[in-house]
Amino acid sequence: RWLEAVRAPDRTAKERGMVPIAGNGAIAAFYLAPTEATERDFEAFVAAAAQAVAPANGDTVAERAILVQRLGEAATPPLDMIANLLGRAGRVRNPDFPADRISYYEALACARWFGLSLPQKSEWKLAAFGDAGKHRFPWNSDAFENSDEYRNIGDTPVAADKGGLSWRSTNGPAIHHLAGNVAEWLEAAPDSVSGELAGGSYFDRSRRDQERRAAGEDFHAATLTKALPGFGFRMILRPRDYLAPEFAGGVFPE
Repeated sequence: RWLEAVRAPDRTAKERGMVPIAGNGAIAAFYLAPTEATERDFEAFVAAAAQAVAPANGDTVAERAILVQRLGEAATPPLDMIANLLGRAGRVRNPDFPADRISYYEALACARWFGLSLPQKSEWKLAAFGDAGKHRFPWNSDAFENSDEYRNIGDTPVAADKGGLSWRSTNGPAIHHLAGNVAEWLEAAPDSVSGELAGGSYFDRSRRDQERRAAGEDFHAATLTKALPGFGFRMILRPRDYLAPEFAGGVFPE
């Protein structure tokens, strides 16, 4: 298990501001974070990790690395990635912007530190497009033209809680940037060396890639160690992973 001393305080989905996504029979209901994980979120995790493995009693770098390799029970990342992770502490520039240039290992470890998970592809598609794919895009339209207000592309990301509204926001809590801004890591199989990111990102330059990724017709494939511009993540909470009274029966209204 991840170091007991490095755990975020337990909080309910409501306290986290997460949005309930009703299941459809094949997919169980779950809670979705309304925004991509932010620099503030990631910094909290990195600071706790750095504190937990701070040198003590002459610990060697190798001994510290062994501790960090237990991150959230994630697959063991390379040692140079561990050094990079710890080196990110205190480097927040825009706390409300999405965490960017994040590897899968870092995304998974951060999510598990918060007591959350990364979405599976089927869960992300249900949140983005609705049951049976009733929407082609995460916004309330089947048109890609003139959709810039619903997805951020360009040179840099924008604040995670600004713009990019989902069609679900019309009759419920706001969900931002399921398309564009940063692409979001999806849960990979335990023994995988590569995975996928959903939704496309600000860094996509091909209009064809932008459209297909926004529509869930294409997913960015990458090795799990890659931490490229536009690589971020969003967290979810599954009833089966967190058994609290509010999850009785595992279902809730949309």
